[in-house]
Amino acid sequence: MEAGKSDKEIIIHYNKMFAEFMGYKYYPFVDDAGIKQYNPGWKKYKEGHNFTKMNRLQFKDEEVYLCRNNNQLAYRTDWEWLMPVVEKIETLRSVAGGHFGVHISSNSCSIQDTKLHLALEGKIPFVYFNETVHDTKRTATWEEVAKFISWWNNSPDKILYEQEKK
Repeated sequence: MEAGKSDKEIIIHYNKMFAEFMGYKYYPFVDDAGIKQYNPGWKKYKEGHNFTKMNRLQFKDEEVYLCRNNNQLAYRTDWEWLMPVVEKIETLRSVAGGHFGVHISSNSCSIQDTKLHLALEGKIPFVYFNETVHDTKRTATWEEVAKFISWWNNSPDKILYEQEKK
């Protein structure tokens, strides 16, 4: 997927991107302000939390812990990690007014705007369609989801979606 990087570096890069897409943030053992974390790793806090660096301990019950380090992110190797990402993609709205469908079959995965048929007829602008074929269904799905999230993170669809959530 990326020239000049080892397979392990590529996998870690995209797994980190998946975690961020799912709302997780990495908290190192010592943060930028020099404050030690009580529980470093990939985690997110339940919606509505409001804490400062000095009172994180009181919010321990509000955190959702994913894993300790980047090597433990298992999106590429575990369907139970990958499928919630697929399900989140299917909830996203496109600028064309549709959603995104994820189609997994045999050793391939495709993601497309559900209004693709209208784009092909020239009735609306083209939004997104891509397909990945690989040696296994899970690897094809992981790779296609990585391509989609990379596209999404730089897409006007993301801006529209985030504005509608407010």
